[in-house]
Amino acid sequence: MKQSGKITVAVAAFALLLGGYLTADAHDVVPGLVTLAPPYVQPAPFPVPPGAMPGPVPAYTLSDLPSDAPIPSPDDVEPLVASLVADARMGPHSGVLVVDALTGETLGSNLATTGFTPASTQKILTGAAALTVLDPEATLPTTVMLSGSGDLYLVGGGDMMLAAGEGNPDLVNGRAGLADLAEQAAGQVTVTGQTSVRLFVDDTLFEGPTISAAVPPGEQNRFVAAASSLAVGIASSTAPTDQSTPRVPDPAMHAAQAFARALADRGVQVTGQITRAATPSTAREIGAVHSAPIIDVTEHAMAISENTITEVLGRLVAIEKGMPGSLEASLTAVKQSMTALDVDMTGATLVDLSGLGRGSALPPTHL
Repeated sequence: MKQSGKITVAVAAFALLLGGYLTADAHDVVPGLVTLAPPYVQPAPFPVPPGAMPGPVPAYTLSDLPSDAPIPSPDDVEPLVASLVADARMGPHSGVLVVDALTGETLGSNLATTGFTPASTQKILTGAAALTVLDPEATLPTTVMLSGSGDLYLVGGGDMMLAAGEGNPDLVNGRAGLADLAEQAAGQVTVTGQTSVRLFVDDTLFEGPTISAAVPPGEQNRFVAAASSLAVGIASSTAPTDQSTPRVPDPAMHAAQAFARALADRGVQVTGQITRAATPSTAREIGAVHSAPIIDVTEHAMAISENTITEVLGRLVAIEKGMPGSLEASLTAVKQSMTALDVDMTGATLVDLSGLGRGSALPPTHL
């Protein structure tokens, strides 16, 4: 026992001496490998890529006209239009129309009433119809309805910019989230102890062909998705949304599958296959999420020239005017909306709402 005690005391003394030496070494009092002094120069901050730096503040390049500036006349503008049209870079035929915004007087023109392929300038008509027929502050609901004891119906209200997860109030594409909707639904279902449901998707808001036949097959489900009353991320097959990537062929079912996964994450399993069905009149609402306002949805579609959302807006205009939510009805509804805005639609040909389809024709006077 005495020998063991001596060993313990010796070990403790050695540890104390070692600790003292290391402390002195750290403070560079005695030679050694340990030090508290910084051995390296502080690294430089991570460089900021030039592309991420703020650009210059936009500024006008032309000064305002003086109050006594002469009113432009056709004699001044017509020669300028003729010079423009004669430029070889303009191609074999060009439609030009210059109008005085204050008086409505035509100051210069060339083939102003001749139909030209509008391409995405056609979206101007659809956007104008959406903002004058629909309530600009209205939102598009995506709801979940409960029928009986365990049948859920996911009902689309025209929002093709749903988020698969939680919605983000700062976004237009992704404002409403299916995870938020699933949270509401799961809370109502599980309160009774139920943990499984059947799921149906109700996408009956729109009808008829989902993509105009005038869109070439190679561009369908790529540059435009099937118009649907609900979809995740404009039906893009990638995240984040890329307008040039493939779109899922069945946006509503794709959204329903995402909703089912969100339910499962919250303890509610979907049994059997998800199928399409109209919502029974006896079903009650147990959850709802809402898109950005129509004015923001329209601005988003116009700003990035989003073909799919433009097609959806046209169908919503038709429904608001008491017509079916179909492509054919939406073409009629947009034309009627333009006529109501005093735009003479004589000679206009529309094959879709976005300008992607081949065959639309608009003269400069319409635009």
